Amino acid sequence: MTSPCWLHPLCYNNFTSQADNPGMTALQCIANDNKSNPNLVNHKLYNLFFEEDFIRLAHENVKPANWRQLPFSMRTTLVGDIVKDFWEEQFQFQPRGIKSGLEEGIESLGLSVPLHRDRVVLEAMRLVLEAIYEPIFLNVSHGSRPSRSCHSALRSIRKGVQDHEWALVSDIRKEYKIDHHVLVKLLGQKIGDKRFLRLVWKALKVGHGERTDQGWTFKSIWWGTRGQNTLSLLWTNVFFHALDLWVQEKKAVFDQGKSRALNPQWLSFVTRLRYLERRGDASQLKQLRKQIAQVPKRLWNDSGFRRVFYVRYVDDILLTFTASKEDVLRFQEDVKDFLSENLKLDVSGGKLRLSHLRKNPVLFLDTKICLLSGPKCSSGKRNQSLSGLTRLHAPMEKIIKELAHLGMVSEGGVRPYPVTFLSRYSHNQIVNYYNWIMRGCCNYYSFVDNFDSLTKYLRIAIRSSCVRTLTMKLKRQRSARTYKDFGAELAARYRVPLKDGHVVSEKLSEEELTILRNRVSVAKKLKVKWEDLKREERGLLQRFCVPRLIHEPNGDTNLEFRGDYLLFCSKKGRTEEAVKALRSLELLPPVYNPWDFKRSFVPPPRPHLSAESSTWN
Repeated sequence: MTSPCWLHPLCYNNFTSQADNPGMTALQCIANDNKSNPNLVNHKLYNLFFEEDFIRLAHENVKPANWRQLPFSMRTTLVGDIVKDFWEEQFQFQPRGIKSGLEEGIESLGLSVPLHRDRVVLEAMRLVLEAIYEPIFLNVSHGSRPSRSCHSALRSIRKGVQDHEWALVSDIRKEYKIDHHVLVKLLGQKIGDKRFLRLVWKALKVGHGERTDQGWTFKSIWWGTRGQNTLSLLWTNVFFHALDLWVQEKKAVFDQGKSRALNPQWLSFVTRLRYLERRGDASQLKQLRKQIAQVPKRLWNDSGFRRVFYVRYVDDILLTFTASKEDVLRFQEDVKDFLSENLKLDVSGGKLRLSHLRKNPVLFLDTKICLLSGPKCSSGKRNQSLSGLTRLHAPMEKIIKELAHLGMVSEGGVRPYPVTFLSRYSHNQIVNYYNWIMRGCCNYYSFVDNFDSLTKYLRIAIRSSCVRTLTMKLKRQRSARTYKDFGAELAARYRVPLKDGHVVSEKLSEEELTILRNRVSVAKKLKVKWEDLKREERGLLQRFCVPRLIHEPNGDTNLEFRGDYLLFCSKKGRTEEAVKALRSLELLPPVYNPWDFKRSFVPPPRPHLSAESSTWN
């Protein structure tokens, strides 16, 4: 029997790209073999750690940007020392709190535990496990996987949850702890290499496999900590992959019927409607159409139709049902029994919460999921033609609470406050900070059905807090004067003198010089297509982006340019062309789109503020 190509020793010399790296080639072979044979048991995985190219590949993924600031001897011996320890089978993860000279040098660069040497080995383990399990993970799993994110999970909910009245949500993230024996047993079903499993045990014993809680905070969304592909998150996916397979088998038995049965009352009304249409009785047709709108087309309590929908993001689980309450309760008990018996998880005390979507919306991935009840008619009854549609809403109460935690608004979100720690920064940095908050929230909730309400509140709250912060920084008594000087967009104004047609750069700070260079670069690009732009767009660009010459009465010439402006700060334009121009410059929020999901959510860049002054926890 011929062994797979990745089992043979790797003998390569020099490689110029990551695609030519033998470590990457071996990982691709592992992924292809497991994709073609999902029941394959993988052997000799430990031999990959003997190859410097493979360890160097893992090191490239986790090394910091300022890695070259360390001494040359530290940088050159790291990969070789790791490979030597694996050859001699003496590699041990260091307990946290014990630092070698290399780790002390890395921590001087601002890095934290786990130690960098351990991080390289953990990343190498993650690459191997990802190559094994990524081809066999089901489509219902969305957390910490390539090209999958919170948005891909929520998109599947938008598509799959229609007319589902019951929802079962897991609330075990904060309290559960993965049983290490169960995890190693599950890994042993796909891995036959005992040395690799011993390496897994070493990592688990020192605590590298524990996942810290990544609940909803502005930090987790905008810094991207919820989407990091770490080994602990991959282990969590492996752990709950058994639940995915069990639900898939259970769903095949649970689902019944092709569609709900038609409502007999609705059928009688439709038959009567067709009869009246043939007769041409307009008065009775109008009344009958109102009655049809108040009657559901299909039976909600059809015992012959059942459906279950399942989605998981790492350890956040959501199950929705179209079934009777008795069937849902039985399914809930089966899930509890599987989690407690097979995965050794304690799910008592309401950790699997059952909710009726029409009455009590559920929170999944920090998004409210509810079922739409049709709008009320003049008779007081609801229009059933729109009933049963799934709605995804941004949790306004939670967003207001986070803004209050940042000091921007009061506890109820009614009164705006200045952010005091921002007063030590420049005008442009303050505006960038508020833009970071606005852009991150609007990007994450770009698909919600209450997007207009969300942007309306954020525009008012963030602009009011920003103007108060600038008023406090400039030591002015009223915010009206700040608005008068900088406008509703609150963009800073800079003036620099010109001498012989050149800017006197000595008058500018480093930040102001960077802003001026960006504005001049934008002006050069616009010069090529200036004639093709609309009149409204030209006016906005001249106002915000293009520097202009100011001739003083004494004969001096200054160059005036503006800093970054506050996002979504303008009022609605008078014409369609004006609205398009405002939206192109992000002066107005984008048009609501219920399918504006990002395939791979990327948080906006962090503003340039020092870590010492940050208020994040």
